[in-house]
Amino acid sequence: MDDKTADREKVMREQAKEKIQWHQGFCGIVELDLRTCKQDLTFETEHELSKKPLRIDLLIIKKNRDIEIRPSYGRAFRRFNVIEYKSPEDGLGLV
Repeated sequence: MDDKTADREKVMREQAKEKIQWHQGFCGIVELDLRTCKQDLTFETEHELSKKPLRIDLLIIKKNRDIEIRPSYGRAFRRFNVIEYKSPEDGLGLV
């Protein structure tokens, strides 16, 4: 493979990476992970903060403040929980 072909393939891989929308998969995984408490939570994906284009990836609303959410990261949940996720290379942290 010559340098020109290698460069073209690199550009194509980078373009494909930019087009991948991770939000739906991520939100689905979080809902699946929290399935044992699903009756106590409301999930709003792509929740609009104001007029477009401002949106957050996932808003989890804890319906009952007195319940304990599992898995372990759910213990940090407050009433409203905003989660942003950009790609698999990003870390997930609670703020």
